[in-house]
Amino acid sequence: MKAPASRENEIRQAAEAFLSAVERARRRTFALADLEAHVQAALGPEAYVEAGEYQALAAVVQALVDEDRIAPIRARGPNGRNPPLYRGYRLAPARPPEAPAADLVGQHPRIDRAGLRRLGGQDAGMVRAVSEYLFAHPGRSDRPAVPRNERSLEIFGDEKFLERRPGFLRALGLEPADIHALEVREPFFHRRFDPPGPEALVLENLATFWSVCRVLESEAAWRWGPRPALVIYGEGKKILRSIGFLEVFPEVERVAYFGDLDPEGVGILAGLREREPRCVPAEPLYRGLLRQQRRARPLKRAPGRVDGKEAFAGCGDLAERVEDLFARGRWLPQEALGLEALLGDVPGKPCQAPSGPSRDWKLETRN
Repeated sequence: MKAPASRENEIRQAAEAFLSAVERARRRTFALADLEAHVQAALGPEAYVEAGEYQALAAVVQALVDEDRIAPIRARGPNGRNPPLYRGYRLAPARPPEAPAADLVGQHPRIDRAGLRRLGGQDAGMVRAVSEYLFAHPGRSDRPAVPRNERSLEIFGDEKFLERRPGFLRALGLEPADIHALEVREPFFHRRFDPPGPEALVLENLATFWSVCRVLESEAAWRWGPRPALVIYGEGKKILRSIGFLEVFPEVERVAYFGDLDPEGVGILAGLREREPRCVPAEPLYRGLLRQQRRARPLKRAPGRVDGKEAFAGCGDLAERVEDLFARGRWLPQEALGLEALLGDVPGKPCQAPSGPSRDWKLETRN
């Protein structure tokens, strides 16, 4: 498997190739939609999702703007998406090499001089602020790392500056760690169960999260692999962004994932396995879901490229069974393995409701 950052780098590489093609065609402007279509085609639909899709593309576009590679065509207006970009961009003219501006001379030696030229004089005050911080705190261990917005407020007087300008430090040849900053992870909803243990289970949809928690809080036996001590509501594709929050649970050694058996659900599983080496398919739950064939539904569109062998590597014939399901034009929502099936889907075992009333619990997060 590739390293997690490799997918994000592929978006940058595909964007660079698109800009080169625009330049070779002797054009100076291009539509954002054409850039996105090129990146999607270059990576493929599943890889584009795994890389972070539009959110990751927006970061690359903003970095290219910060580096003065491209400039927005403001007359075409914003695209109405989040984060907002413009509908059109133009290639920035190549700048001849020039010496740093007089007021930038004497900056900290770790600041890249080529980056000073790319940023230009309009960012002189921000560059000086970074330089002064580096002179005052030259070592990475001088201060504890704090959330990026806190350090941004301290250095620039603007807590959102580094969020708005993700390419600013990179243009100077620096990393967030150089200014003792870190990106805090988006928390996910979760519940913990006794006894504590190293197993976590991620569930794509809310109904299944509720049903699994109902079983675990009852006296019913857990028959679906190792009993999880941490159950996470993945919220669909959001888990691809929030999985880094696992760093606050150092006791977790294995993360099982269970989602819909459709192309998107398999893509989420593949993306998680690429980002998080502890992630494995929740094989017993997937096999239980495949026993619910009467609940299968028609696929709305052809599945395209779905690499089930990568997503279900190490799970015997599970990949072939999933790909056969798709080849028949069918898919299975994970809700087909609902509360009653979770309790009774064992040969010779009748379904029994959990004993005792359901507790009134709330989803937990840590900040």
